[in-house]
Amino acid sequence: MKLKKLLVGALSAALIFSSASFAFAAADPTSGELGGQGNVEGAVKTDFFKVELPTVANTDTTYNFILDPQELIKATDAANYTGLTKANFEDGATVFFKNSDSKYSSKSNALTATNLGSVDADITVEATLSDTVSGAEAIKFNSDSTFEGDTDTSMYLAMTEVSATEPAESAVEKEGDTTKATLTSKIDKNPVSSFEKAVENGEYVYKLKSDAPKDKTYSFAMTGKCNPAGDWTKAKTVQPKVLVTWEVAEATNDKAPSIATTAYTATANTPLEITVDLGAGSKAATGIESVTYLNKAGEAKTVDATTGYTYANSKVTLTAATIDTFVGSSNTTRTYKITFNDTAKTAVDIVLSK
Repeated sequence: MKLKKLLVGALSAALIFSSASFAFAAADPTSGELGGQGNVEGAVKTDFFKVELPTVANTDTTYNFILDPQELIKATDAANYTGLTKANFEDGATVFFKNSDSKYSSKSNALTATNLGSVDADITVEATLSDTVSGAEAIKFNSDSTFEGDTDTSMYLAMTEVSATEPAESAVEKEGDTTKATLTSKIDKNPVSSFEKAVENGEYVYKLKSDAPKDKTYSFAMTGKCNPAGDWTKAKTVQPKVLVTWEVAEATNDKAPSIATTAYTATANTPLEITVDLGAGSKAATGIESVTYLNKAGEAKTVDATTGYTYANSKVTLTAATIDTFVGSSNTTRTYKITFNDTAKTAVDIVLSK
């Protein structure tokens, strides 16, 4: 009886092991799968436009100016200005901008736009004279700061670049229905080495390093002169008003031809080199269409493209013979108009003085 029980027990164990062995064999896979999901850690735009513009209050007086064509401030030792003397005013100036409580000069304080981005920026600055000022017609605006031959009650008012290698200057003059001056330029982008990738508020960003030099700037100011030959008694109550605006945009590849420096001093028997920019893209020129000037009779005269001037390597060179015709004349200044061969026939006036 005991043997039978043992046999039954052994048989039961055998069946158990046999059953277990069969189960393990059935669970052994011949294929399988497992799902997963990828997450983008982040992405930043490395080409971006960002320009910090000048911030001024409505009460800012940067562009207020004093007209002193007869140099009365100097003649009276600034008697009309409490606590100041003529030493506080630029010697020889006839238009004054307040630079500080103790300094007045012919140039206003500069305003500066700073490129904080990784792409070039185009900037346009315009100074527009108000047409609604009572009596403003008593003052005329001359684009020639020497006032050669001008006996009108006139002034020279211009926007000028500051701290540029060859600062451009644009005089206020009549353009259709408006009287304005316009400066255009490019503010260079910052180098790649000035940027870093960082995390801000849980987001990845591409930004200027905190210690990166913020030196990609464009500064501009206003300057002026009065014509001493005019009868200023007619304009004592005139208050010309000017509005200066500035606008920036991401630089485009299209740029019209231009000449940064437009005023030169001529020297006898010496050619004069004028650096020009042919522009870029669809607005670019490939060369010079013509160089002209007005004679005493007001007739346009064309400078010979072989003997009068040459063009090469972004320079227009007025020959010594051309310079000598001016130096030998009775004129103290002469304006040459350089016209490019672009589609718009862009023309820039160059003023020569002795």
